[in-house]
Amino acid sequence: MSEESVSAGEGIEEFLGSGDRSLDVLFGSQSGNAEGLASKFVKTAKSYGLEGSVHDMDGFDFNSLSSKKRVIIVCSTWGEGEQPDNAEELWKFANSEAASRLEGVHFAVCALGDTSYELFCESGKEWDGLFEKLGATRIVERIDCDVDYDSPASDWALKALPALAAVDSSGTFMEGMVDEITEYASGSSAGAGGEDGFVVPVIEAETIQVELSIFRFDPSVNSTGRDSWACALPGHISLLDALRAIKDGHDGSLSFRDGNDDDPNEHPNKDANNQGYALIDKAELDERRLFESKSQRSTQAGAHQRREQHLF
Repeated sequence: MSEESVSAGEGIEEFLGSGDRSLDVLFGSQSGNAEGLASKFVKTAKSYGLEGSVHDMDGFDFNSLSSKKRVIIVCSTWGEGEQPDNAEELWKFANSEAASRLEGVHFAVCALGDTSYELFCESGKEWDGLFEKLGATRIVERIDCDVDYDSPASDWALKALPALAAVDSSGTFMEGMVDEITEYASGSSAGAGGEDGFVVPVIEAETIQVELSIFRFDPSVNSTGRDSWACALPGHISLLDALRAIKDGHDGSLSFRDGNDDDPNEHPNKDANNQGYALIDKAELDERRLFESKSQRSTQAGAHQRREQHLF
């Protein structure tokens, strides 16, 4: 099927809604960073007509990839260029004679690392090279993310996802569709339209640097203290959203009143059995939010003997 016939005959919505629209996202992670990004990519992929699935590399059947059309690898690097623990066995198998060829697979790699290490993002680079060696087609260039990974990884996804979405159900890359898919996805999330023609605008403001200081009280031991977080936040974010983000991404023990029972603006995931306190899906957060926890509580004392290149 030609690109012209897709554009003129089917239309973008039909193209994105027909046939195999699967996207498989594999993560290799020591502390959860790559897993979090993989989940975010899958949620964002919905806007591009893709049905994403997140897979832990640990226990994953490598040879099943030979039948896939679209694959993203998100992998951090551990220590001095090592694969993270959950990726070691898959990496060994992928380099063995038992590994299947990957012709017909279109892939993209997001590597996480730390430039203070000599072998920066080495694990991601290794996966990128191996997929190419096994015959897969690189759909966009690999990105090597430093410690502040969230914003560059999100920008990279805005290129990788429409390109992967342009791979049709037969596995053919329709390059001429990429810009149209990008425009379509952007419009689908621009705002909500009403019957009267009114469109709810998307309100955004530039990122600001703030420090949040939170007073804590533990009634079980009658102790108090303060925690502080240095944050780079979108200027339009509310304080409540900031607290939700900290609770979800960095300190699950944080408790706060998340709206009144009769408040129409309360958090949509509020659990009635959780006494007004709620966790949120990390993928719901603005993609540019970055939090660096500076928790001072003694319960967070201790350190790992091995250090992953990418922290959080």
